[in-house]
Amino acid sequence: MQEETDLCAFCAGKNARRLCGACACVAYCGDECARRDWLRHWEDVHRMASLAAAADDAADAAEDNDLDEIPMPPLAASGGGGGKLYVGGLPALNHLDTHHVDAVVTVLPYDKRHISEKQLKNKLGSRAHMRIPWYDHEDQNMPFETLCKAARFIHAHRKQGHNVLVHCAAGWSRSVSVILFYMTHLSQKAWAGVEEALAHIQHVRPSAGPNKGFIAQLKQYARLPCPVG
Repeated sequence: MQEETDLCAFCAGKNARRLCGACACVAYCGDECARRDWLRHWEDVHRMASLAAAADDAADAAEDNDLDEIPMPPLAASGGGGGKLYVGGLPALNHLDTHHVDAVVTVLPYDKRHISEKQLKNKLGSRAHMRIPWYDHEDQNMPFETLCKAARFIHAHRKQGHNVLVHCAAGWSRSVSVILFYMTHLSQKAWAGVEEALAHIQHVRPSAGPNKGFIAQLKQYARLPCPVG
């Protein structure tokens, strides 16, 4: 036994089984009701298609931007609060000009799976740059000295009023780890530890979440002195 579908979109008759071929969202008693309702319904179809296209464009733009600002405490030494700090993935490199980024920290290995050296240089232009060749593995060692160097790079540029982007492939783990180290070693830090600093980042970037190996190293390093700022 065939189940009944919606009411006919034209005459409201029951047991309408003839779906609209354009949208497959409304049903008719038959071809006659579909033909008589076509001009009115076509306007609805066109409107729905336009709304769907606009939603897709907005989603694509949001995904392509992939760059979030992390609110930071003012830097007294900068005389103006300091430059902004951004976190993101590879797509963030397409928006350096839009966000007036002056310095970039890239946390990616030297391979062509993500971005080649030539492609990276083309996107960076003349901006100050530091690259850390790490993989997002739990057994990836993050040397304390490298993290200190990255933190000082970030801080030195922020004190000059420069906006800084720290990015990896997705902006979830490696880049967030570098920023967490920076945040927990700032002289004017406002966070009690790694978990509190991570929660601050996740407030603006919910996807942020370093792997367990990175978190363990960051907690260990939080007790070691690395004066930044």
